Amino acid sequence: SIIDTYGTVVANTEGAISKGGATVRNIGRPDATLILPLYHLKRNLTPEYSVEVDTWLSKLGGDYAQRLKDWIALALDFEAGPICALSIAGPPGCGKKLLMQGLSECINTEAVADAKEFGRFQSGILRTPFLQINEGFPNLVGQSGARDPADTFRHLVSGDPIMVEQKFRDPILIRNPLRIVFASNNLDVIQVLTGHRDLSPDDRAALALRLFHLSVDHKASDWL
Repeated sequence: SIIDTYGTVVANTEGAISKGGATVRNIGRPDATLILPLYHLKRNLTPEYSVEVDTWLSKLGGDYAQRLKDWIALALDFEAGPICALSIAGPPGCGKKLLMQGLSECINTEAVADAKEFGRFQSGILRTPFLQINEGFPNLVGQSGARDPADTFRHLVSGDPIMVEQKFRDPILIRNPLRIVFASNNLDVIQVLTGHRDLSPDDRAALALRLFHLSVDHKASDWL
């Protein structure tokens, strides 16, 4: 009796950034949709300037240090929508993983997704906007439903809704403006994004809009 009186039948389920709990859109209508929260910024963090962090970021970014700091600020502004991916190619110990740890600690789940999200199942991006590709992509040869990493990258970084397939569960549509970070010691992982094919000028321009690349020297690792 309680369920019949107060319950709501939903036709679809979606995931979105939410500061609260789950909600129902168009409640009581045939197109009612259950909106599940994915993550949100922590509410108990107080912004604080750090000389050490600023020095490290300046050495990490080099001539593009201010652009790197601007990217970090945009990466935490989820409501503003999608931004370009960040690529850092540099020596071990320059702080690539440290950067991802700092970003992830700003959200309640403190999670970072990895390259497995480029495969068929993408459950990691249900809990975080941060996706780190560390040194390469998984081998997707022969994997049913898997697309070329270059095509998957362009889709994920665009900010369009993503249909996430979960093991043994129904697919769910999520609205998650991913912040993708490539972290490697060389340019091999970036070369995968060419799609193993020749790029036209328009293709190169489209890739340039989607990627902010830094070639890092030893200054950051030496300082750390």
